[in-house]
Amino acid sequence: MALYSKIIDLQKLQNAWKQVYKNKPKEGVDSVTCEEFEADKDARLKALWKELVNHTYTCMPVCRFRWCLFTREKRFDI
Repeated sequence: MALYSKIIDLQKLQNAWKQVYKNKPKEGVDSVTCEEFEADKDARLKALWKELVNHTYTCMPVCRFRWCLFTREKRFDI
């Protein structure tokens, strides 16, 4: 438990967000764009931090995109 609390702190989440924001990623599985998150980043990061501290955070399922080279077919998997 002590190691977890050393890893997860608000400052580290803010620094991690800065790194993500530099890359300008596309929207995530929650359909939130980088710009939308940035507009309210302090409240969103604090809410995430609270969930992590209280051990109530649950991640959303990952959406995977596949492209078949031979058939040119697109597939989305969850």
